[in-house]
Amino acid sequence: MSLINDVLRNLDAQRPDVPGRAALQSGVVATPPAGVAATPPRSGRPGRWRGLLVLLVLALAASLWALTHWQALRGAAPGPGPSPSVSLSLAAAPSPVATPASLLAPSQPSAAQMSPGQLQHATVQVAKSPEPAQNRAQAFRRTSGVNATLRGASSAAEQAMPPTKPDVQRSTMPETPHDRAMAELAVAEQLQEQAGMDADVDAHLRTALQIEPTCVPARQLLLRRLAKAQRWDELVDALQQGLAVSPGQVSWALSLARVQYEQGKLGSADGTLAQYQSFADSSAEFADFAGHVKLKLGQNAQAVAQFQRAVRLEPHDGRGWLGLGLALEAAGHRAESQEALQRSLAVGTLSRDLADLAIRHLQH
Repeated sequence: MSLINDVLRNLDAQRPDVPGRAALQSGVVATPPAGVAATPPRSGRPGRWRGLLVLLVLALAASLWALTHWQALRGAAPGPGPSPSVSLSLAAAPSPVATPASLLAPSQPSAAQMSPGQLQHATVQVAKSPEPAQNRAQAFRRTSGVNATLRGASSAAEQAMPPTKPDVQRSTMPETPHDRAMAELAVAEQLQEQAGMDADVDAHLRTALQIEPTCVPARQLLLRRLAKAQRWDELVDALQQGLAVSPGQVSWALSLARVQYEQGKLGSADGTLAQYQSFADSSAEFADFAGHVKLKLGQNAQAVAQFQRAVRLEPHDGRGWLGLGLALEAAGHRAESQEALQRSLAVGTLSRDLADLAIRHLQH
């Protein structure tokens, strides 16, 4: 068709260039000039021959174009297989779908009905005879339709499938000692609520402290359990181990000194208080107990200094004033002792036993 269009465009482009040719093409005969004999008009037969010639050229061009296109399609078709075999010829077909039965001649018998000679002859004919271009085009369109149907079914199946969760890679970073210690503590706290699991609770707590000796929550729970069970020796060991890694725990140092005091180990208690004194400069309770230890050891002047520091840090605690009155009395300061004892009663925070003690010393 492109060739035909080109010819038509070329014909349309030829315009009349002289007045005589324009009059001839329009069907009007030009008048000859004066003195010149008029020429009779030409017959219309040459014009008809010219039209037939143009139509013949167009038909020839269209035939050449169709022949060229058919040869191109024939050259693009796949050649026959290398072996004159029916099975190999079918396997060499470009389409992945089996050849439809409608493409075969209806009058041709099947392979099972042929004799050996007919089968060999049919095989040779299939190998030598190329498939018409029209049949190949139809097979290609049918194959394309099947493939499109399969692709549509596959897309529909994929859309119908529920979305899968992405494969999340979990972190493989190792747990820290603190994490493992806290895990042991959590197990111990759960077991603590069950009866008869004391040994397992203590075992998990000690495991947590072996993993992380500075795990304060695990040691605190272990200390409370040992004190409640009055396992004093184990409590002392646990306190000393804790203070070795966490010397700033003033409550542990004070607890250790109290246990040592109750065990009659005054020297050990005094040494513990002196060792951790620098961490307890702001603790009135620590200073008060240090004063009692000094007073028990007969170190009255040092006892007075400890009690003075205690009442300075906590002036509303009657125990500090009572300890100061007793230390001043032991040091020979009677008047000052009476004043401190009266102050301890005036605060009103002493227990009944301690209040009776203060009154007895005032009446002495």
